[in-house]
Amino acid sequence: MIEHHLDVMNYDSQWSDAALRRLIRRVGPRNIGLLLVLRRADLLAHGLPNELKLNLLDELEKRVGEIIKRPLALNSRDLAVDGRKVMDLLGLEEGPEVGRVLDHLIERVMDEPELNTIEGLTALLNEMGSS
Repeated sequence: MIEHHLDVMNYDSQWSDAALRRLIRRVGPRNIGLLLVLRRADLLAHGLPNELKLNLLDELEKRVGEIIKRPLALNSRDLAVDGRKVMDLLGLEEGPEVGRVLDHLIERVMDEPELNTIEGLTALLNEMGSS
């Protein structure tokens, strides 16, 4: 929790949902609630609570709660396609390149979760294969 404590200290309302999904990915969905509790305790431990910071933390908690309710693709196992599909569509052999492609797909899904369908990811893979 300490490692990621600074991540939430810098939160502001301008963070995109994709940025919050990446935070949840880094911290882990099981730990994000604990991290927010730690941040609240830290704010309250510094004496008179800063209302602005507490309001931002309330907002962050609400936004994270809404994101957690939806299906999240946090790693390659959560993608609608697997390494075999990547190899088939891109003509790749088993190896690190398949992992790099899966990592790329995860990053795209962080930005656009609606892409995490067989059709959406297949279209992305086809684009990658033709470029």
